[in-house]
Amino acid sequence: MKPGAEMRFIFLLSTIVVITVVHQPLNADEATAEPGTSQFEERLVVRSGEGQSELIGAVVAEADDGTLLVKRANGKVDLVMPGDLVARTQLASTFRLLDGDELATDLIHQTGIGFQITQTDHYVICSNSSEEYAKFCGRLLELVFDRFEALFRDHPSYRACEAKLPVIVFSRGEQFQEFAQRQHPDVDFTDVPGYYSVRDNQIMLQDLSGDPRIASQSAIRQVLVKHPRQMATVVHEAVHQLAFNLGLQERMADNPLWLSEGLALYFETGSRRSTLLWSRPGVVSPVHQPAFVQLASDDRLPIPVRELIQSDAFFQDPASMRTSYAESWALTTFLISKERTGFDRLVQQVSEREALVKVSAETKLREFETAIGKSADEIESEMIRYIRRLRVPR
Repeated sequence: MKPGAEMRFIFLLSTIVVITVVHQPLNADEATAEPGTSQFEERLVVRSGEGQSELIGAVVAEADDGTLLVKRANGKVDLVMPGDLVARTQLASTFRLLDGDELATDLIHQTGIGFQITQTDHYVICSNSSEEYAKFCGRLLELVFDRFEALFRDHPSYRACEAKLPVIVFSRGEQFQEFAQRQHPDVDFTDVPGYYSVRDNQIMLQDLSGDPRIASQSAIRQVLVKHPRQMATVVHEAVHQLAFNLGLQERMADNPLWLSEGLALYFETGSRRSTLLWSRPGVVSPVHQPAFVQLASDDRLPIPVRELIQSDAFFQDPASMRTSYAESWALTTFLISKERTGFDRLVQQVSEREALVKVSAETKLREFETAIGKSADEIESEMIRYIRRLRVPR
């Protein structure tokens, strides 16, 4: 782990590379976040470099040491360390998120000349690729949204989306790289087709169709059927964004990576027969199912389930990344398929975690076993038998 206020994870998914950028929670004995969101905007003057800058938003969490988590109207969040805070004033105005047209203006300001806006029911897509490609992505995103909502709409933690969600699509790789490095300068984005930034609440994507002049949905599909990586990226990152915006996870809380990534993997596998090259979650992964079966060849896993639950470190070590992804896909698939009641209890517990508060490994394991009603070792044995019986669709 690199030092500083952020943990930066680069995750390799065989045919897909995903980067998730999250802030490091404070230790539980250092801070306890205050629940709830301020109804009023606040103006904060913050030290920035050798000068000062002004930040206006809602303080959504405040740690005992004075660290503030501030949410801006465009959905981005900022950590304000106590030593950087110069002044803090509550305003009379009520905090609200930008509406679709306002968010479109904000995204154009971030990206610049040549970008255009495509709005759907739940998304604002800012793209300098073809209009048809943006529409294709919009249709796919809305389908993922519908399937995600169908899976979780009855879950107690589910909440309606507060505002439209931002997506930026770049027609050329160098533009994507430049923007990504500006947004997160300490992350290596080489060979990365897209990512979701928890801090900025944005999905960033490259257009891998290879030709921004493509002018029909059918032509785009014919090109993208050869690039399953692109479709998997769109779906995977969309699920991350939905989990943080529809109540399942709290941004900047200590969310377990096996669950965050497992849920995105549960959704991402596409379908060559579908109009949008994706149809539904839960399709057996042609990447992770065979990999998992091989990993469990002796009825044991390289990363025991109890250790996967307790620690995110396996996702940060290049030697264990592929294993952690295969096991996270398998664990999530098994729990949703065979232990749905316990899985829902676990998701509820995770959704109640507070921003800026770190959860101990012991607590993570206890929460898991209490929610599921079985030990991690029991789940591991049952999961191995179940995943072995699954068949990858042809």
